[in-house]
Amino acid sequence: MRTPEPLNQDDKVRIVAASGGLQIFPATLRRGFSRLESLGLEVEVDETVEKDTDWLNSNAKKKAEALMDAFEDRSVGGVIAATGGDEQIRLLRHLNPRRMERNPTRFYGISDNTCLTTYLWNLG
Repeated sequence: MRTPEPLNQDDKVRIVAASGGLQIFPATLRRGFSRLESLGLEVEVDETVEKDTDWLNSNAKKKAEALMDAFEDRSVGGVIAATGGDEQIRLLRHLNPRRMERNPTRFYGISDNTCLTTYLWNLG
């Protein structure tokens, strides 16, 4: 298991919609973004987070691509799932394990992010 160093002030984190997006809890998510910024982190919100629930539930492959892109972007110090949710399990089959293994980074999530954290754990 590779454990990355902790995030530092001025590190960039990218928020992705691994399951649901901003439409689920907009005020709570925006407050979370502000809290991250108050810690000195640069917050980048992936376009998937702004999509509506119907789009997110119908586009697991695009959500998986956004997640892999976030892992591959060397300017991103950590990836955060906007929400938990059972829809996340649908993107697992679209992830390329080699892309994820070659680009380990920090991943943070709440609630139903267990399937994705277990997937990453199994990759090392």
